[in-house]
Amino acid sequence: EGCRRHRDLYADLVERVPADRDFRLELAYGASNLGAVRQRQGLADAALERFRECLAQLEGLAQEQPEDRALQLELATSHHQIGQTLESLGQLTGALAAYRDDLAIVRRLAQEETDAGALSAPLRVRRATAEASTGRALLRLGDLAGALDAYQREVADFVALGALDPDNARWQRHLAVA
Repeated sequence: EGCRRHRDLYADLVERVPADRDFRLELAYGASNLGAVRQRQGLADAALERFRECLAQLEGLAQEQPEDRALQLELATSHHQIGQTLESLGQLTGALAAYRDDLAIVRRLAQEETDAGALSAPLRVRRATAEASTGRALLRLGDLAGALDAYQREVADFVALGALDPDNARWQRHLAVA
C-alpha cells in the first residue's frame, strides 16, 4: 500500500531529522492521504487517527511559520477532514468543534485578503464550504438559528462569486444548492 509506505518513510525521516520542514510536511501529507484511503475503505476510526496525525504535524509547522498562508489553508483543511470524519461517526459536537477551527482559520485568511485589497475567489469558495459544513453540524445538533446564520453566510459568498462571473457554471451550481 503506497500511502502507508510513504507515511512510514517520512515518519522514519522525521524521527532522524525532526527539524526538517519538508520531511514533516511530507509526513503530514502521507498521513492525510492514508486517512483518505481508510475513510473510503469505511474505516473511519483509522482515518481519524491519520487525520489527527496530519493535524499535529501541520500545527507544529504553522506555529513555526504563521505567515505561510498555504500552510494555514492546509491546517484548515486538516480540521475540516477531522470534522467530516467525526460527523460520519455521529460525533457531532466534536465535528462542530473541528469545523469551527477550520472556519476560524479561513475567516482570518479571508479578512487578511480583504484588508489587502480583495478577497480571492478560491478563498471565498473555501469559506463558503466551511460555513456550509458548520451549518450542517449545527442543524444536526438542533441549533436552527446558528445553522441558518452559517447557511446565509455561505449563500452570500456564492452570490458574490456569481456576480463576479455569471457564466461560471460551478459557482451557479453552488448557489443553487446552497
